[in-house]
Amino acid sequence: MQAIKVSGAEPHAEVLIPDYVARTAEHFAVPPRQIRREGMFDDFGIRLRFDEPTQYQLYDENLKLAQQPRALLAEYGAVIFENAYLADEYRTEGQRNIFPNMGFHLDRVAGFDNRISLFLRDPFDKDQRHPRKSSTLIVPYEVIRLQSIKEGQTFKAGQSRVDLFGNQRIRPLLDQLLLHQSWTAPAGTGEMCLIDNRCVYHASYYRMQKQRGYPIGVRYLY
Repeated sequence: MQAIKVSGAEPHAEVLIPDYVARTAEHFAVPPRQIRREGMFDDFGIRLRFDEPTQYQLYDENLKLAQQPRALLAEYGAVIFENAYLADEYRTEGQRNIFPNMGFHLDRVAGFDNRISLFLRDPFDKDQRHPRKSSTLIVPYEVIRLQSIKEGQTFKAGQSRVDLFGNQRIRPLLDQLLLHQSWTAPAGTGEMCLIDNRCVYHASYYRMQKQRGYPIGVRYLY
C-alpha cells in the first residue's frame, strides 16, 4: 500500500534530533563506539509539516502501515505529521489513552504482530481540537539501557515498563536526548505520531503543573 495524500502540497521535512549517536555518547560520557547500534538511530525522529490541512491515509482496512511512512519509521525511529488528519471512517477507530507520567513503556511487546503505535490528535474533535497539556516522550532502546545503568536500575531486554529520568530536570533533555512530541500545534491542527515498539519506548510528560490533558487517540498497526 502506498500512503495517499488527498490534498495539500508536499510537506516540509525536518529531522528532529540530528547526530543522535554523538549526542547520546556525550550525554552519557562514553565513546561513540560503545553505543550499541541495535535500537539506535543516527538521526532520531522526523517531522512532516503541511502548510495546509491535509487528509493523509497512513494505513489500510487491515491496519497495515503504508510503505512510505514505514520506510521513514525504520530510518528515524519516530515520524510526526503536523497539519494532517485521517479520513472520517478512520478517525473513529481505535481507542484513546493517556500514559503514566515518566513511565517509559512498550504498547506491544514481543509476540504481537501489530507493534507499530500511531498516536493522533483529531482536529475535528471538540476536545482534541485544542493543544494538549501533556506531551509524549520517545526514547530508543539503547538510551533506556544506558539511563537504567546510570540510575542503578536493573533493566532486561524487552521489559515492558521502566520509570526513568524522574530525579532530574527534563526540559534540557527535550529534543536533545528525549524526542518531545508536545501536541501544542494551534487549535484545529491535526497531529499524528508513529513509533515502532521494536525500537523505542515512550511515556507521557505532564509538563503543565502535572496536568494530564485529554487522552490521545491510539491505533496499533502492522
